[in-house]
Formats: sequence, C-alpha cells, structure tokens
Amino acid sequence: MILYINGDSHSVGAELVHNHKGVLKELDDVTGQYQRLQGSILGKNVHTECIKRSYGQHLANQLGANLVCEAQSGGSNARIIRTTREYLKHTQPDLIIIGWSPFEREEWLHDGVYYQVSGGGTKTVPADLADRYRQWVIDQPRPEIINAKTLALHQEIFQFHQELADAKIPHLFFNTFNSFEFVPNIGGTQLDWGRHFVDPYSESMTYCVWLKTHSYQTVSPGSMHFGPSAHKAWADFLYQNYFKND
Repeated sequence: MILYINGDSHSVGAELVHNHKGVLKELDDVTGQYQRLQGSILGKNVHTECIKRSYGQHLANQLGANLVCEAQSGGSNARIIRTTREYLKHTQPDLIIIGWSPFEREEWLHDGVYYQVSGGGTKTVPADLADRYRQWVIDQPRPEIINAKTLALHQEIFQFHQELADAKIPHLFFNTFNSFEFVPNIGGTQLDWGRHFVDPYSESMTYCVWLKTHSYQTVSPGSMHFGPSAHKAWADFLYQNYFKND
C-alpha cells in the first residue's frame, strides 16, 4: 500500500530535526530541546529524518502503508498540484493526502526552472526576477489580489479533487494555514467535497489552528512549525475520523 503525501513544510515535518554543526539532532517534546540522534548519522540528511517523524509517517504506520512524501518547505499550491500530477503519470497510490500551503504563494517558471515564491525575500528567486518579486510583495496585502487568488485556488483545487475522484483515487485534503471560510463573502460558493476535505470552510479546522486549539505549541515562539507530539496528534485525528473504519 502506498500513501502519497504532498504539501509544504508542515508535511515535511520541518524543524523536527536540525543539523547542528554537522550533527543531526531531533526535538525532544519533554525537554523542548534538541537531542543528538542515536546511532550513526552517516548517510542521513535533515529532510529525510524530518519526514520520518512527520504526521505522514505516523499515519503510514497506522495504515500499514509505505510513505511517499513529495512535500517541499516553502512550496506553493501550484507546485503541489503539478508534482502530484507528474507522480500520477507513472504510479497510482492507494491514498493521497495533501496539506495545502498558504494561498499567496506562487510558482514561477523561469529559464526552465520552477521557483517557489513566498515571503522569504529576493534570495528565493534569481537576480533577474528581483524587481518582479519586489512588486509581488507590494501587491500581496491588497484585498483584491488575495481574494482573486483565493477564489481561483478554490476552483483549481476542486477541479483537482474531481480529477482524483474520476480516477477513483482515494484522497483527503486539509488546509494548513489559510481556509476558504470567506469564499461566500468574496463572490464564491461553497462546494460539495464529500469527505475528501477536512472542513475547508472553517478556520478552526486548519492544521495550525487545530493544533493550537488542542494546546500544542510550535517548536519555538518565532516558528510556525510543530513538534513530534503535534504531528502524532494530527495523524491520530486523521486516522480516527477518516480512515479507521474504511
């Protein structure tokens, strides 16, 4: 059984493991400190080790599945849809789970390379895109910009959901940070997702808000990422509510 997961840093399990001066350390929930990984670290890397501790791996263990995770920190929703479609060209997984990233992010194709555009600064794009990026940052707070993006993304994700449904591929979506709560207020209409989306129209059911509501804290005050127990809790929530009886 293949469990395929895509998304952004939350689906990667970002900050569950750090590389500290060449030594890999994992976050200990009890102490709130990073402890050196047990055993040899040869051949290990932060990205892989984070995924091993993510909600996706916990859920794969519960389902008895092999995990394939193509999530990327800082990744846009355009990237999520593109890479998932590419994966489906050669493999049909038994289950797809996607955690949608913040709605303002974009993907720019430039000289044959895809760049993920977010608030990380001009270093995230090549120099010849710097002016375009600076204008992008200026435009993001404008309501007409973010509202248009939200409506377009709402429709695009629904179309993708229908593609998966037509292909008879089981799937579940959730929002990590933003929700579609205000879609009816900005000219859109709530759609029928069946049980394929963790309440897309409720801010309280986004990954970040749900975890904070259940008293899980980020790994540090300045971080948006959650620790090991939070990842386990989210996996348990998905399993109990969407997969246990299926």
